[in-house]
Amino acid sequence: MLNKVKLIVFGAAVSILLPSSSALELAPTMITLERDHPIATLRLVNDGATDKTYELTGFSWKQADGSDQLSSAPALIITPPVASLAPGTETLVRIGLASPSVNGDAEETFRIRVRDITPTGPNTANALRIRMEFLLPVIVPANAPQSKLRLADAREQDGALCIRLRNEGSSYQKIVGLGGHKGTAEMISVQQYILPASEATICSEALAGVPRDRIMADLAPTYASNAQTLYLVAGNASVPHQTDD
Repeated sequence: MLNKVKLIVFGAAVSILLPSSSALELAPTMITLERDHPIATLRLVNDGATDKTYELTGFSWKQADGSDQLSSAPALIITPPVASLAPGTETLVRIGLASPSVNGDAEETFRIRVRDITPTGPNTANALRIRMEFLLPVIVPANAPQSKLRLADAREQDGALCIRLRNEGSSYQKIVGLGGHKGTAEMISVQQYILPASEATICSEALAGVPRDRIMADLAPTYASNAQTLYLVAGNASVPHQTDD
């Protein structure tokens, strides 16, 4: 099934609270560029009631100290870089690489920023204007992607359990949930990408009291594997969770 997301932005004149809304539908929500044919298509649909113009800009995507680092990416080609859509219409944007990658052993990661640049009308006193902006992941897989997620640390801090995860594999990991292994804590929703050779720390008061040897992580599917639940093993590579069935 094709993944898609509908982004809805609401704006209102604060003084009289008259709402106006617009919606943009994007599909897919993650773009994978195959090394032997690094071209993909992004579909934009204007589900709103007014004309909209969107700017698409590509960035190289790295991570340092648990934070995303974006920089210019001239190798990532986006055509057209600006799309104008009337209500109820759609357009296709082509995404590709200017030249083949030279290092097939490493995953390459980019982001595409989709930003609403629709011209606004005359300013209204006491008006609140909100512009939509969204970052889409773009992945070029390694030739032989491997998944290896390690629990680097887990400790109580200020009433929360802080879990530090390190990606020692060659493919990105997307954490979508954390919880206790056969414990009383329920899975909490998380949206955290961890790129290869990077790490992230996730803190939650909802997980306070969960022993570090009972931590579970739900992972979203990647190009290299299906969605799975991992049993996080302190100091070692995490392993798939085995049910009692």
